[in-house]
Amino acid sequence: MHIDYYLYLFKISWPALSGLFLVCIFLGAKCLSIFREALAEKNHFSKFLAATRSLFLVLIVFIYSLMFMDYNQDWLNNAAVSKGVIESLSAEAEQYTLSLRSGEEILTLSIDAAAFHKLHKKDLVEVTYLRQKKQVVKCSVLTRQADGFI
Repeated sequence: MHIDYYLYLFKISWPALSGLFLVCIFLGAKCLSIFREALAEKNHFSKFLAATRSLFLVLIVFIYSLMFMDYNQDWLNNAAVSKGVIESLSAEAEQYTLSLRSGEEILTLSIDAAAFHKLHKKDLVEVTYLRQKKQVVKCSVLTRQADGFI
């Protein structure tokens, strides 16, 4: 289990996750108050109306959950791990990327500034990254490229 992976996911999606949680709490409380009012009534139509309103609120929560999962699909996937040699590093407009050659495959991943400045071209690294967003969660340098010093 990759605890770093899920901590990173929580770090980048906590505002949306908090919003979803608050919507669930608010609409759940609303459903309970609707049912409480309906149970106090003797009329079967008011109970049917309460069930319909509650079903509508559950549908809203379901739609919000689908929207969250559509934007944050990495919550449904396991962490991707790849080992390879850094082909290139680039920094453009505060966007740091690395190209990693793993066999015949070349991955282009987004990385944070601190890790970017510690890496060198031709380093052998192992990266854990988000499959959908292509963001590096963890980068371990396995072998450093010699700087020409002997």
